[in-house]
Amino acid sequence: MGGAGSGATGSTGRTGGAAGAGGTGSGAAGAGGTSDAGGATTMDGGPGDSGGEGGDGGADLPRFSFFVTSQAGLQRLSGSPNGFGGDLRFGKADGLTGADEICRQMAEESMPGSSSKVWRAMLSVNKGPAGSPVNAIDRVGGGPWYDRIGRIVAMTKADLQADQTARCGSRNHQRSTE
Repeated sequence: MGGAGSGATGSTGRTGGAAGAGGTGSGAAGAGGTSDAGGATTMDGGPGDSGGEGGDGGADLPRFSFFVTSQAGLQRLSGSPNGFGGDLRFGKADGLTGADEICRQMAEESMPGSSSKVWRAMLSVNKGPAGSPVNAIDRVGGGPWYDRIGRIVAMTKADLQADQTARCGSRNHQRSTE
């Protein structure tokens, strides 16, 4: 899930959501990891894939490509008051793959039909499924990213990272999907 620990972030390579938009958000996520805030998730759509026409404030599945989750969302999905407790495998072989699945399921919960997209947790790991390091920013496509109602979250990776840094300040947060 877009991060390690109990929070996660998700994104598609297309467009995404903002903290709290997409159905969650008791806090923003960052690149690190804490337990009180959620994270972000992106959908993998490909470079320059903006995903469709703009929204009018209603649900916008074609553009929906980023969201930040909450601890409450992770608790709901895991069935535990502790969320996933730092173990993001979620029945998968590794935490990165499990985090992606958590993101997919949380996206579907937020907007039915969105699980048809490929969701990637905005999560970095030292050893990914192929045995090499994986950087979160390399997993989220090229933007722009929109929330589930069509609002722009960030136009570029630099904007996305600046936004996450601003939300997190000096706190070390984790990312999750929702």
